[in-house]
Amino acid sequence: KKRILQRIPMAWYFEGMGHAMAQRYENALEAYNKALTGYRELGKTKDEADVLVGIASVKNYLCEFEESRNRYFQALVLAKQIGNAKKQMEILREIWSIGNSTGDMKLVRSTSASMDSLINVTEDADLRFSYFCQKGDEAKSKGQFLLAEKWYIKGKELAESRRNP
Repeated sequence: KKRILQRIPMAWYFEGMGHAMAQRYENALEAYNKALTGYRELGKTKDEADVLVGIASVKNYLCEFEESRNRYFQALVLAKQIGNAKKQMEILREIWSIGNSTGDMKLVRSTSASMDSLINVTEDADLRFSYFCQKGDEAKSKGQFLLAEKWYIKGKELAESRRNP
């Protein structure tokens, strides 16, 4: 019975994803909210964070940026609670993107600082490498080629250290 109860929110979650991909956003929100309730009742924090990210994404598509940002922040709190650095970075990137697209430079700066702090404490080499490349790409797109080079070199050094321990 417990296995069946755990699968019900999962079914709602996947239904929400399907609706979101088909751009039926109101249906997606309805399914996601049912999944959210189920995961909260089961105490499934990781899954709850995933659903909140889904809701935030839909709110973003609906141009409800403040609500989207709020849902991302709720998911971020949960990702921090469970110590999931990849999920934290994924969420921070989405929050950064909202700030960038809405011109909220304070949000962009604070999110960038949070990403920098996360990278400095995580031991996840893949996450660090991806972040260094992202920062290099950002600098390059702004014409800051020396800064881009520094980020790319950090990524190269990390990759080489993993290849030759």
